[in-house]
Amino acid sequence: MGCLNCGIACGSFFEIQEGPYSGIRLEGVQINILRGFASNLDITSPDEVIIENAVVNRLGLGVDGISSIVGWVIDCFERGILTEREPGYSVRWGDLNSFLRLTEDIVCRRGLGDTLAEGIGRASQKMGNRSEESAVLIVLPRLWGYRGSYS
Repeated sequence: MGCLNCGIACGSFFEIQEGPYSGIRLEGVQINILRGFASNLDITSPDEVIIENAVVNRLGLGVDGISSIVGWVIDCFERGILTEREPGYSVRWGDLNSFLRLTEDIVCRRGLGDTLAEGIGRASQKMGNRSEESAVLIVLPRLWGYRGSYS
């Protein structure tokens, strides 16, 4: 299947048939899902990428936004900017539970998730401690008519 007006047709229909997430069914796993969850977060299990996709769809989140925030948090954790104290648990590359817990905290605005729900720009300003160094932000030039910046 392909998105409207897209000739790549990279989408398919998937179902998890075994394990604790058995029964998850969805259309999806387009290229940005693979980039956002697999390569950006180092998730190597196809089933886990499908689970992440299903969770994001169910919560109405954008893949690019949530994978960027979670990746940034893991990077900050790995660099010692964050410790287990801030989220209340350890976060690691390639760990589905890190993604699921951080996503739930962000959606519920619980603990560190309350700060993260504001986006990487505001979160890095609040956290300081060199977290801004790995905060990737989008700034649209005035050329395009936008007078502010995304955070």
